[in-house]
Amino acid sequence: MIPEPPSLVGVVESVHLRSLLDAALAELGPIAWLDARQVAVSRPARGVGAVVIASAPSAAETVLRVARIAAQPPECALIAVVDGCDDQLLGALVRAGARGVLLVESIATRAAAAVAEVRAGGIAFYRGVGLALLELVREAEPSAVLGDLGLTQREEDVVALLARGLPYREIAAVLGISVNTVRSHIRTLYAKLGASSKGEAVFRAFVQEA
Repeated sequence: MIPEPPSLVGVVESVHLRSLLDAALAELGPIAWLDARQVAVSRPARGVGAVVIASAPSAAETVLRVARIAAQPPECALIAVVDGCDDQLLGALVRAGARGVLLVESIATRAAAAVAEVRAGGIAFYRGVGLALLELVREAEPSAVLGDLGLTQREEDVVALLARGLPYREIAAVLGISVNTVRSHIRTLYAKLGASSKGEAVFRAFVQEA
């Protein structure tokens, strides 16, 4: 019998990081550790929809590794592990294909939840990432960033105001509509973008598509 490809894959050189991740994710099953050198030139073995955890000795190398893995079929959910992350690195990682960014210091407390979140189709980022995502899109013109997502003009307006951190009542006041209408637009946005939260809607509309 041919064994099924692994559903939890790691591409990490650091023995210390591997040990931390093995301990944090023990209840989710063994991590299939791949040789990082092979990932650069060949497709890593993994199951469809697998979660791939990637890290490299430097931030730039981690971005490159994430991009290489994301470009290789089958599709997977990528989580990047980094020592620290500023807005510039965050933007580079999500544009490279990461659905989550995990700080080394939070592996013990956040790794299992992050894997569960991306397996369920969501996103998983370190605490405070909402502010960083907001900074990535704050100055952007909606029409220049949203692209062809199938949104109406009003839906683009709503998600742009969400990205700027406005609560429902303020969005309603700016657009001259009721709060209930704002909620209706947001439900439609969730459906069109495949999102389940305001943060994920902003991520999918602006960062992932930028």
